[in-house]
Amino acid sequence: TGVLRGSFHQLKKLKAIYPEIKLLISVGGWTWSDKFSQMAMTQAGRATFIQSCIDIYIKGQFSSTLSSPGLFDGIDIDWEYPVGGGLYPGRAVDKRNYTLLMKAFRAKLDTLEKLTGRNYLLTIAAPAGYNKLPNLEIDKLAATLDFINLMTYDLHGGWSETTGHNAPLFR
Repeated sequence: TGVLRGSFHQLKKLKAIYPEIKLLISVGGWTWSDKFSQMAMTQAGRATFIQSCIDIYIKGQFSSTLSSPGLFDGIDIDWEYPVGGGLYPGRAVDKRNYTLLMKAFRAKLDTLEKLTGRNYLLTIAAPAGYNKLPNLEIDKLAATLDFINLMTYDLHGGWSETTGHNAPLFR
C-alpha cells in the first residue's frame, strides 16, 4: 500500500524523464459507457462524477493510503455514444446533457487551475460516423474542450459498401 505500481508507476517514471509531456486519462469507452446517460441526467450526478475524476486522476487520490498528484494533466471523456449507437442505449436528452457535463467539467478544471497555477486539459473521444455526429452539440462542445479526438474507425466498417481508411477489407 502507498506505492504507485503498474502502468501508472511507469507513466510517473516517464514523466520524470520528460516533464513537459502531457498525460491524460480516458474515462469510458465502448464497454464502460453504460452509466454515462444516467449520470449526466442531473446536475448532482454530473457534479459527483466530475469531482470523482478530479479527486482520483488530477489530485491523484487513488486511495486513502495512496496519493500521487500531478500524474495526469487532464481528462478525456469517451462516451460511446450519447443518444445511442453504442453498446448501451441512450436517451434523446443525452445530447444536451453531454454539453452540460463538459461545460461543468471545464468550469471545475478552470477553478482548479486558478488554485494550482497548472493548465488542465479536457478532451473527448468523438464519433466520426455520419449517424452519430447529429447526437452531439459540436459547436458548443468545441468551445469548451481543448481538443477533440475523432474515432476515425467510425468512418468505415462492416456496414460500408466499400473499404476506406482504417477499415476491414471484407465484411
